[in-house]
Amino acid sequence: VSDLDGDTADRALTSLRAEMTARERMLADAGVREFSALPDGTGPARLVIVVDELAALLARTPELHSLFADIAARGRSLGLHLLLCTQ
Repeated sequence: VSDLDGDTADRALTSLRAEMTARERMLADAGVREFSALPDGTGPARLVIVVDELAALLARTPELHSLFADIAARGRSLGLHLLLCTQ
């Protein structure tokens, strides 16, 4: 996702929120609190989200800040990991 493409950033925002919701539902259905407690082979793959030029992206799409903060706080338990880069 480029900081220059607002439509793609909006799609990424929607998709990441949906992914978090789906993973929360999957953990609840399995009766576990975190991704690592799922039996092997039953859950989705871990997801690494790589963002380059974070500052520029947040300047253009400030609502991503709360999403990235949420993923940073709860992502490990959902199998989501962030790699954030900026100059």
